[in-house]
Amino acid sequence: ARAMVLDSPTDPLSPPGHHAAATATAAQTLLTDFAAACPGFDGGCPLGGDPAGAVTDLVHRLATSGDTADQRVVAGGSVLHALLHLLRDQGAWPGLAAALAALGRGTARPMADLLTATLGGDRLSEQLAGRIVYRCNDTDDRLTGRQLADAVSTASTGSALFGPFAVSLDGLCAAWPAPEHPLGRLTAAGAVPILVIGSVNDPLHPYPGAQSVAAQLASGVLVSWQSGTDGAYPASACVTATVDAYLLDGTVPGMGQLCPP
Repeated sequence: ARAMVLDSPTDPLSPPGHHAAATATAAQTLLTDFAAACPGFDGGCPLGGDPAGAVTDLVHRLATSGDTADQRVVAGGSVLHALLHLLRDQGAWPGLAAALAALGRGTARPMADLLTATLGGDRLSEQLAGRIVYRCNDTDDRLTGRQLADAVSTASTGSALFGPFAVSLDGLCAAWPAPEHPLGRLTAAGAVPILVIGSVNDPLHPYPGAQSVAAQLASGVLVSWQSGTDGAYPASACVTATVDAYLLDGTVPGMGQLCPP
């Protein structure tokens, strides 16, 4: 190949517990940013004076039950799932705040609609199955028993709210057969420079994974974006210009390039 770009890669060497901890930390950072921005939304913040506290209270209230909308149950895990996917898009924040506020008042439909649209609509089950297959076939690491408890403790250090949920997502692989030939360490010896792009606060593909992949590749060049968005190209003008110059002109950026928000 003449050129290669990896945008938001997952680290094949990252144990599930480490991945969950990075996810929880990134999500907590985005929630803090969301809470700080909420008072500036049109009409003010519908979540009151403590948006992060309101979200936490809502997740706890719905932890063992849920509110129903058209046979769809929105529980605490549903809220956390929505946060993981929508906090990375600042344009979605006002709608997310409104849906969270409605859910707090006992009206689940806005959150149910938002979550369904975000996670694949009518193909939700297919999307979930695909994520499990790809995630679980990349590694033979499995969290079971005491490992799960230790992983929850570690991930909760970065976020008591997101930590246990992030571990539960990685724990889905526990019942999936371990692959005979997991990906293992990447090398790409003799390859052309390979651009590896990572968003610093990305909860879906945590930034430490991009850092690790770039370090594993013999010719890896890390390009970072100060953002929580999953997928920097073409969302970031800076990243897009860097990638285009590389693909079209063969211009390799300096190691450690950091693009602004």
